[in-house]
Amino acid sequence: MPQATRGEIISALKKGVRTAATPGEARVVPLGCEPVDMALSGGGLGLGNLHEITGEAATGFVAALLGRLQGQVLWCAGRHFARPLYPPGLARFGLDPDRLVLARPRDKRDALWVAEEAMKSGALTAVVLEADFTVPLSASRRLQLSVEASWCLGLLLYRGEEAKISGATAARTRWKISPCPAPPHTQGPCWRLDLTRNKGGPAGQWEVSWHDTSHRFDLVPEIADRPAGTQDAA
Repeated sequence: MPQATRGEIISALKKGVRTAATPGEARVVPLGCEPVDMALSGGGLGLGNLHEITGEAATGFVAALLGRLQGQVLWCAGRHFARPLYPPGLARFGLDPDRLVLARPRDKRDALWVAEEAMKSGALTAVVLEADFTVPLSASRRLQLSVEASWCLGLLLYRGEEAKISGATAARTRWKISPCPAPPHTQGPCWRLDLTRNKGGPAGQWEVSWHDTSHRFDLVPEIADRPAGTQDAA
């Protein structure tokens, strides 16, 4: 496939895709799990904001968030990832592969450019930048300004060693997502959500289950002697 120019990439993204948020529409993505939503300003992850997500089970959590939205999504990941995203596997999270646009930039510089331009284009509901490099504070500020301009959901997904980052960022929230033991009869993965940065709100930690059929989060009940169960990093 011939290499497209930068202008052609943005034009293709805009064609036939509505703006992520228009007046009167919801400006947050609620998880549908009341204790978590209550900790977040507006009752969910804010559109028009950048959010950082790390951890072993981060990819599944991001897919579940995207499945709660309508419209087109750009997932930008470098060519160096040994395990590229497998779109058909996202159906369990309510994310239709037909809504997904995949970008594979050649290097860090191109990845940041693609994410920034896509975020501010007004053509997408959400943009995921999957990175194995630390996004510096200055770049995260540009990404934040870009999502503010279009009211899309900006997700910075860290993989590899960079998933341990904890430095300065312009992101409104920072999450670490880990697999945890599942209670009996759970029909989906269970995750521990560590909200370590929450601008204007409290930090928090919750264990939630994801239901593959109903596509919703539920708080895992506290069980003193919970069996080991299975762990699904998703």
